[in-house]
Amino acid sequence: MVGIDVVIHAAALKQVPACEYNPIEAVETNVTGAKNVIDASLDARVHRVLALSTDKAVNPINVYGATKLVSEKLFVQANAYRGGDPIRLACVRYGNVVGSRGSVIPLFQEQMKTGRITVTDPRMTRFWLTLEHGVRFVLNAIETMHGEKCSYQNPKHADHGSGEGDRTLLRGERNRYSPRRKAA
Repeated sequence: MVGIDVVIHAAALKQVPACEYNPIEAVETNVTGAKNVIDASLDARVHRVLALSTDKAVNPINVYGATKLVSEKLFVQANAYRGGDPIRLACVRYGNVVGSRGSVIPLFQEQMKTGRITVTDPRMTRFWLTLEHGVRFVLNAIETMHGEKCSYQNPKHADHGSGEGDRTLLRGERNRYSPRRKAA
């Protein structure tokens, strides 16, 4: 990584059933892999390192979410080990990218033909964004990072019926992303 200015860490074992079936591989890929990226980036003095995470890291209920939460904590904490170097490490967290591999959209489209769409739990909220919004969010995070976690929020769904909004997510206008320092 010598001479590299920006690293975007997107590698992960991302499918919930695969992580549940093989939690050791999930830890090796999502946690140890993150540590390897951090160590290599610190050694090479990469200026900015951004890890992609998931909304499943919020109060995780499965192995995938738990490993991504640990990965996030490693990236944010690694800022304490950079010494006087100008390196910044941060994470971005978002939900389902419409049309990506593993997206539930093709399943829903097929089920619409039968008139019955299955959902995990009718009380749950799904967070969606387009690939274009995801790319812009990541690029903006690289430009403005300070060593924190940033989450994408579709402003139309800020409240989620709770009356309070989702405090783990950013506020902002459509197509505008502004990272906020992680709360202590």
